[in-house]
Amino acid sequence: MIAPTALLTAAVTFDSTVKFVHVLLAILAVGSNLSYGIWLAGAGQAPENDAHALRGIKRLHERVAIPAYVLLGVTGVILLARGPWDLLTPWITASCMLYLVGLVAAVLGYAPALKNQLLALEQRGPGSPGYRSATRLTTIAGGLTATLVVVVTFLMVTKPGG
Repeated sequence: MIAPTALLTAAVTFDSTVKFVHVLLAILAVGSNLSYGIWLAGAGQAPENDAHALRGIKRLHERVAIPAYVLLGVTGVILLARGPWDLLTPWITASCMLYLVGLVAAVLGYAPALKNQLLALEQRGPGSPGYRSATRLTTIAGGLTATLVVVVTFLMVTKPGG
């Protein structure tokens, strides 16, 4: 009879550990992003909480989502280097390109838009044109980033074309 710990030890490899970390990072990053809507919905019911919600989203974005997305890239490169696919595989090429566009959109689009939205709220108030404009930019950048994340996730899971 084989001891359960021997089975566990035999089944856990470097590659499976990296894949596990990769999936866990994806859950963490996407889960953080999905929580932004919950923060905003709660703030919408009590507008005096808008600044608190935006600060919470900003903190999650900077301290959880962005680091998780960056580490997803690192684990993805490791998996690509060790795995059965290469960068010329169409779904991997598309995923990598969309990942990079999404990361740039999140870092250079969404993060500054969110910072400006919070600043406009604190300095000019929720009814100001500056706040409404910043909110539109945050919504557009967030929507673009979320769409890219969904498409990359779809490609990674379905691996169209093999």
